[in-house]
Amino acid sequence: MWHCNVLELLIAAWLFLFLPSFTYPILYSSPNTPEEQNNLDIPQTFTTEIFKKDSPDDSHPVVRLVQTRNWTFIGLGFYMACILAPMNEELLFRAGLQNCLQGFLTQLFKKRRIVSLQTCRWVISSLSIVLPALFFALVHYRSDDVANQSIERIVRAITNACVAWTIFPIICYFYIFFIRRIRFRDMFGTWREFPGLALFGIKWFWIIVPTYLLSFVLVFIRVITNAHFIPDPFALIPLALVFGFLYYRTQSVLPSIILHMLFNFTSLCMVLLPFLL
Repeated sequence: MWHCNVLELLIAAWLFLFLPSFTYPILYSSPNTPEEQNNLDIPQTFTTEIFKKDSPDDSHPVVRLVQTRNWTFIGLGFYMACILAPMNEELLFRAGLQNCLQGFLTQLFKKRRIVSLQTCRWVISSLSIVLPALFFALVHYRSDDVANQSIERIVRAITNACVAWTIFPIICYFYIFFIRRIRFRDMFGTWREFPGLALFGIKWFWIIVPTYLLSFVLVFIRVITNAHFIPDPFALIPLALVFGFLYYRTQSVLPSIILHMLFNFTSLCMVLLPFLL
């Protein structure tokens, strides 16, 4: 029932936000006294000239990680953006939030019977796609404090998030498949459908081009007007709408995960390409 799904979604979202704060003390031991805090040094594994030369800017933290030209950091950034982010975000926003909205709106329209059945289906499908897409874009907004962090803090934060968000899908899928006993094919489709679903997500690769164009336009406006803003959410809205459409059309998270991975991978490759030429 949809209200049970809402409760599960809230628990999953809380777990998604809570896990990094839980794993941080394990990964990094905090100093006990003020003197130790003042004398805190960067761990030996992070000692590099990158930290000394770093000048914070408005780039995305994962992009800043790639720009260091340090292959350890680059690998960390690709793992975070190309594997963990698509899996976790599609699990939360499509399989979780979009499903809950679709169930809630279906029950609401059945009770009210305000419009015809055909109009009802169109409204339900549209709202269940648009609302999660707007929320998805809003979540990716970065404040000035986040954008202007040093590389040292970015490395610490992303390392911690990688550990936490590797554990997160394991917990969620264990609950889904072994406790709720939801079948694998109900979320991903059957094994025979895998190639077709993956290809369906790849076919929508063209949506990445207008997304990039919108990003460039926003950056161009920013340069001309000398305004200080970070236009991440606006460029992500059309992409998130396609993620929602793919899930609605196939009832499988696989196509949206594939497209999400492709978008993040091409974005990081575009950042990395100038350093390899």
